[in-house]
Amino acid sequence: MLVYQGKLNTNTDYATEDEVITLTISGALEQGSPAVITGQWTVSYEGVSKENYTQAGTITTLEDDHIELYVDEDKYYWFIGTVSDEKIVLDMKSPDLEDYGHAELSLVYSDQ
Repeated sequence: MLVYQGKLNTNTDYATEDEVITLTISGALEQGSPAVITGQWTVSYEGVSKENYTQAGTITTLEDDHIELYVDEDKYYWFIGTVSDEKIVLDMKSPDLEDYGHAELSLVYSDQ
């Protein structure tokens, strides 16, 4: 298991800066591994304060330093980014906003 944690900065009017985001990967960092993103919005798009969210799926692509999560998995959000050493940088996408946000995550736990 690998756990990465960081902050998400969005390009929305409701959840803008330093939103908590965590990526948990079951098993090794490899294509096909289960991956769960969790976080908390300061305020959700519905106006709910401190609303939690979770999205589960897989690492759909991992080639060299390029990573994709949930691409073509019928999820509302998907992520595309880079992996280096103990960091993952992700761009968050959605059907309504191609450039939804940007997150930088650091490895905080590994049992490998």
